[in-house]
Amino acid sequence: MLESSNQSAEETILISKASYYAYGVVMFFILTVGFLGNVMTLLVLFQHEHRKKAMTPYMVNIALADIFIILFGYPVAMRANLRGKILESSHCSWGGFVNGAVGISSIFTLTEMSFVSYHGLRQVNRSSRLSPFQVVCSVAVAWLYGVLCMLPPFLGWNRFVVSASRISCCPDWSGKSISDAAYNLLLVFFGFVAPLTAMTVCYYKIYSLVHRAVVPGNLPQIQLRRRQSELKVAKVTAMNVIAFLLSWAPYCCVSLAAVFTKQFVLVDWEAEIPELLAKASVIYGPIIYSTMHSRFQATLFRILHCRRRVILAPQFITDATRNNCSARMAADRTQGTSHIDQRFLQLPLQAMKRRVAVSYGGTAICKRESSVFVSG
Repeated sequence: MLESSNQSAEETILISKASYYAYGVVMFFILTVGFLGNVMTLLVLFQHEHRKKAMTPYMVNIALADIFIILFGYPVAMRANLRGKILESSHCSWGGFVNGAVGISSIFTLTEMSFVSYHGLRQVNRSSRLSPFQVVCSVAVAWLYGVLCMLPPFLGWNRFVVSASRISCCPDWSGKSISDAAYNLLLVFFGFVAPLTAMTVCYYKIYSLVHRAVVPGNLPQIQLRRRQSELKVAKVTAMNVIAFLLSWAPYCCVSLAAVFTKQFVLVDWEAEIPELLAKASVIYGPIIYSTMHSRFQATLFRILHCRRRVILAPQFITDATRNNCSARMAADRTQGTSHIDQRFLQLPLQAMKRRVAVSYGGTAICKRESSVFVSG
């Protein structure tokens, strides 16, 4: 009997050590990739071609929020965990507040981005965009919203406690009193359900607007292109929203289960999984921007001085494009640097529309006048 008890205790210690090692490895990956990715995001967004975009302030806000929580939120609990110490009350209060406030501010910012995407598709005129003052106010409201949602525990309504996984802190989801349950339900509603509902409505309207398939015949070409650009940005924003919500949904579901059952439904290392998924939300934005946003990708490659393949959009390939590219290629050949395959330019126009032009380095292939501006 004694041997069985000792074996059980030994297995518990091994599991605990294994879970802490796994936690340390995953958190190191999240902190490293999240910090580097969001710093690169800021470097790209501060380039001149991105500064005046309607979505840039919100993307910058999310990147700054991610960097803040990476530097001042996650390390507090991580340092105590890796030293084998129990999280103190002050650590819990800070960690729970920062994680919650930044997370809710980010999801509120994504909600505002959804609204801006819908507004941009409806109003193709540049004059209809939000003013700088309105943008600053909307970003400030996002932060104020997050802070207000996490402020009640400091005023005696609920409290921050060590989570079921014992690696971080959170509101007392399993609190027995009615007031604790009321705060928890309101927190889930205003921090997750309400923004999710608003974003769903916005993207449903975007879907309806796009699939209405009615584009005014007298719409100027420049406004039509702006509409297409807004649609691409809306797709990137939607993917960012989906990734963020999927990372936080498991944590919200587990928390709601604890509210109704008055106890944690997952314990020890099992409870780490939804928490780590939520923490990993800081790495999704840079990955999505760099893989789905062509202009972001082009700027990133230029900053990193990487070689890249560039596809000339078929709708922009005309005789003017051919002439412009030919002239540029001839000039480049005299300097010993050819940026485009000569065989491509000798193809018929219809064939050109189906082929790929390849550019190396950081120089533009064609000029603005030909409606094509591709840079490496």
